[in-house]
Amino acid sequence: MYVRIFDKKGNDLSVSEIGIALKVFFQTELLFLKLV
Repeated sequence: MYVRIFDKKGNDLSVSEIGIALKVFFQTELLFLKLV
């Protein structure tokens, strides 16, 4: 099963890009939690 995910600009994100984006997102979320 292959799920296609698009960003707000309509670009098709590959699995690797999704993985990187999620990694960065969760890292920034952790930083925000530490700052709060």
